Amino acid sequence: MYDRGGKTRALSAVAYTLVALLALFELGVLWLMLHPQVPADYRAYYIDRTTTCLNQPVSGKYVLGETISFSTDGVEAADLVKVCGWGGPGPEGTDALGRTSRLRFAVDARQSAITLTLEIRGLIHPLQARQEVMVSANDAQIGRVSVPSGATVETHLPISAELVDDGRGYVDVVLELPNALRLAPGDTDIGLRSVTLVSLRLSPA
Repeated sequence: MYDRGGKTRALSAVAYTLVALLALFELGVLWLMLHPQVPADYRAYYIDRTTTCLNQPVSGKYVLGETISFSTDGVEAADLVKVCGWGGPGPEGTDALGRTSRLRFAVDARQSAITLTLEIRGLIHPLQARQEVMVSANDAQIGRVSVPSGATVETHLPISAELVDDGRGYVDVVLELPNALRLAPGDTDIGLRSVTLVSLRLSPA
């Protein structure tokens, strides 16, 4: 005799099992959303919102002593070192975006102390007389530059041999821009404006 009830119970058991598996899957997805296992820079940019600079992979290729123009005529060399926090190049340089802009240079770890030369122009804005720029190399602050609105300044900052040879194989230069401005009401923190990088050079001290 055909057991219709047994077949129904079997189908019900399969359905309950599928529902339970789906519920477990959804709980797993929810847990991952609340506790995402992501790189630190991804978390800081997308989740914690503690930075406006999401690191991008760059080679950092650079010849010590070379001056890099950050205007449109130097785009090829500049693109090799721009990690994050930069707009596109213009005829007068590249605008820093957000509150942090990062550069990377593949410098021989055997190199002794070097000097960082920055040529920076301040944003012209009626409510901001000058822009403050804190500069660090491999997580150590090496200087502070005050750039008047509309003016171009050149500054020379020393980077010690200990910072160059700290095991990374490169030198990360970071510009922190604490008083970057929102130019339009709808601008996000990622689009804050402050200074334009005109040129840069790393040279033996």
